[in-house]
Parts: sequence; structure tokens; C-alpha cells
Amino acid sequence: MPEAVECRFTPSDEAGLVAGYGVVWNVLDRHGTAFAPGSLDASLADIRASGHRVPMLWAHDPARVIGAWDRLEADEHGLRVEGRLVTDTRDGADALAHLRAGSLNGLSIGFRRLADEPRAGGGRTITRAELVEISLVAVPSNNDARTTEVRGTPEEGTITMLNAAPVEHRAEPNTGADDGAGNETDLGARVAKVEEAVASIGQKVDALAEKVGQTEQRADRIEARSARVGLGSGAGAGPDPETRAFGVYLRRGSSAVEAHEMRAMSASTDSQGGFLVPDGFRAELLKRLIEVSPMRTLCTVTPTGTDALILPKVTANPTSAWVAELGTRTSSEPTVGQVKIDVHEASIYTDISRRLLEDSAINLQSELAAILSQEYARLEGQAFVSGDGTGKPRGFLSHPDFETVAAGSTSALSADKLIEVMHSLPAQYRNKGTWVMNGTTTLGKVRSFKNSSGDYLWRDALSEGNPGTILGRPVVELPDMPDIASGEVPIAFGDFKVAYRIAQRVEFSILRDDYTQAVSGLVRFFSRARLGGDLVQAAAIKGISMTA
Repeated sequence: MPEAVECRFTPSDEAGLVAGYGVVWNVLDRHGTAFAPGSLDASLADIRASGHRVPMLWAHDPARVIGAWDRLEADEHGLRVEGRLVTDTRDGADALAHLRAGSLNGLSIGFRRLADEPRAGGGRTITRAELVEISLVAVPSNNDARTTEVRGTPEEGTITMLNAAPVEHRAEPNTGADDGAGNETDLGARVAKVEEAVASIGQKVDALAEKVGQTEQRADRIEARSARVGLGSGAGAGPDPETRAFGVYLRRGSSAVEAHEMRAMSASTDSQGGFLVPDGFRAELLKRLIEVSPMRTLCTVTPTGTDALILPKVTANPTSAWVAELGTRTSSEPTVGQVKIDVHEASIYTDISRRLLEDSAINLQSELAAILSQEYARLEGQAFVSGDGTGKPRGFLSHPDFETVAAGSTSALSADKLIEVMHSLPAQYRNKGTWVMNGTTTLGKVRSFKNSSGDYLWRDALSEGNPGTILGRPVVELPDMPDIASGEVPIAFGDFKVAYRIAQRVEFSILRDDYTQAVSGLVRFFSRARLGGDLVQAAAIKGISMTA
């Protein structure tokens, strides 16, 4: 067994020597860590070469240095240490008093783990470590030692504190007069304070345990409520009040929604009637919209709180010129105009049988989102591409500023025209451009184009989910683009994020109508959305027109 730590004091109590073992080789602590003989040799050699002394700390607190270790020696048992308390400081004097009282009775080392290896019976053996400091601690260890690890950043390594053999101290005979009742009284007062502090910590631990128990009970209740999907409200119910209430509303109407859930829906009531759909339903609806008509992905969607979206537009850039040192500078200012995008209303209704609504096995919200997305995609996709702007968004093909390159034929496309229209755009738009065309006639024709070497211009995507490319730029299939026919524009290319803007006024809302189709056993759902769209930067895109 390792030698116990010794504390020796001079008769005047002005200094104290501490000696013992800071590390015991191959003793596995309860956390499964042990030190191998020689694991600290390199660190000890560095300490001796530098001439520095390892600090003696109080409980690993770098702000409380209570002495220094004069001698560090690795022998067959472990790391033998000898040091001296600095009793001129308050912490050093306090440490001396605690050592005499027996309340400071342990050693602990701080080190950085540099290398270790697994043990055959479990745990790990540290094979190389850097010694940082050795502390006196209040909690003694048992013969097997105890360990506590404080992990730092990967660059700093892991700081581990190992409590070694219990501290014992033997005071030298004291010839002074103050060796009797005075010391006993001081010791009793210190012990009383320690007991009082321990009792206070126990009360705080009990209070914390009670709070943790209350939190666990609340979490259990929340989990139980969220798990009751479909009880009384069908499969459309969700974990949050708004989604759950919306599911009940779709299946059974507003009269079936509980009062507290109706308040959640009232917070999202559309002023024109109906309820704004929850976030989850809107996300699924938009996802399906994009899958059918990708204009919302290609273009910029901007929310607005008014009937129109007003955007600034630079109509004339400032001019620059070289001037002599004393030459006259001419005035040059940009001209800024406005682009106004009117917001229009789109409305859709769909009829669903009452039997389907009563069937809890059907995910009603998902089915309704699929039905609405198909129709909204058809409606807005046509408007964003070729709408006339009267009661609906104006499509980019219908804008008077939209420019085209003549195909040279009313019925045939050529690879040369693709190259021409691509390089007719400025570099900032060309380098971010996207090809758009329908997949029924145009895309199949373009994929057959070859260069002079016989290689196809089309390149398949390198990974799933990404579009193919033509001349290095992505191709997006837009079902609403015209077919190849005389006077039509079957292909457009450019930076649609800059060129076209979609204004979204109000989120999607749904109103349930139980009466209009009641005689047929149907429930009608009215859905409405308000949005607009227009070409705001015509220079960013161009098309190929089927003209001679």
C-alpha cells in the first residue's frame, strides 16, 4: 500500500511540510482509469529542466495557491511528492488550520491526458500525461482512490483530478502557550460551520430533486396528451392546439372544436371568413405546389401587407467619365422608378363526402393538401407564365418589356439559337441563369441536340434530386410554357430570382360549408389565397420566339 501523506509543522507554526503519494500506479479507480508506471516521466523531466515548481492549490482553484511542491519523484509505488505550505497568505493559513482539524484530508493531482490504452478487464490505463498541479482537497479517497474528470477542448486535452491516499498529519511538539482550550474552541467553531454548510447543501439538493420530479411529471402529462392522436378528433389531430383544432374543424366543423382549441384557431382567423391553415398544412401544400409548378422556387416570393407590392427600380444608371486634375466634373445621378405588383384573389372549392370525413384511417389534411395543391399549381402556374394581368398576375411572357431572339423558323429549333440567347444576357444573369421549357414537346427536342463532335448538349444530373443541364446551366421543366409552334416562345433563359417577383398577400385559408351540398352527402371546402406576380427586371431573362 502507498505511504500516507504526512504533514510536519515547525514549533512556531510558520510553515508546514506536506509529503505523500499523489498517484498510485495501476490502481483502478471507480471510473475505470489507472496510471501506468512511467506515465509521468516525460512531464517530470520537463519540470526539472525548466526549473519551475509545481503549484500547490486548494481544491484545484488556480486563484488559491497555498504553496509549492519542492520534490517530485516516481518510485515503485507511484508519484512521491513533498511540498511546503505558504502560511503567510490567508489561504495558506486556512489550509494549515484545516489540516490540523482533519477537515482537509486528501491529495488530488491535475493533469492533461496525452495517451491511454484499454485494459483487458475493462477501463483504460493512462500511459502518458502532463502534470499540471497538485491540490489539497477536503474529500478523502479510499484505498482504491477516486477520480473526477473535467473535460476541456480537444486542443487542451482532458484535465483529470485523482485523489490519492488519505492525508494524515503529525504536528511537532508546540512549546507555545496557546495549545489548549483556545485551539479546541476554534476547532469546535470551524466544525460547527462545516456542519451548517453541509446541512444547507442537503436542503438545496432536496429542493432541486423536488423540482426535477415536478418537471418530469409535467413532461409525462404532455407526452400522454400528444400521444392521444385521433381520440375524439380523428387522425387529423396534431400535437399543438392549432393543428389539432384544425383537424377537428375539417372533419366535424367548428361546433366540435373545444373552447380552448377554438381560441388557438381564432388567433389565425381570416377576416374574409374561414381559418388560416396551420404551418404544417401550409408547408405540405407549398411543397406539393412546387412539385407541380416550380415557379415559386425559380422566382422570389415576397410577403406584403397591402393590396399591392411597391418595389424601387433603377431606370437609369449614373454615368462616369475621366477628368483632368482641375477639370469640371459633370453631375451624374441615377434615376429610380417604381414597380407596382397588384395582388389578386384566387379561390378554389372542393367537395368531400361525409363518409370520407368520418373515416379516421384517412389522413384528411394530407388528402386535402394534395387536392388543393394540384389546382392552385395549375391556376397560378398559367398566370405566372402567360397571365394577362387582368384580375390575375401578369406572366413574364406577356410583359411588354420581355425580349426574345428569333428562332429563324416557325417550327424548328436549333442548338445555335440556344447558344445565342444564352450569350445575349449580361454575365451576372447568364452565370445564374436557368432554362425553362415544357416537357411534352420542347424538352424532348432539345435533348436531341448535338455539337459538332456529336456529343449531346444535354447532361444528366450528377446526383439524384438535381436537374440536368444544357450548356452548363440547369433545366427546369415548366408545364405552362408553350409548345413549339409559330409565334410562340417555347424556351426562356435567365436569372428568374431577379427577373420575376411573386407577391403573397394572405396565407392560405379554408372555410367549411356543411349546407350547400348536404343533400348530396358532401361537405364543401372553400380555399382562398391572395397573390400577384410580374416581371420586374426584364434584362435578366430572354426567350426564343418561333419566328422566321
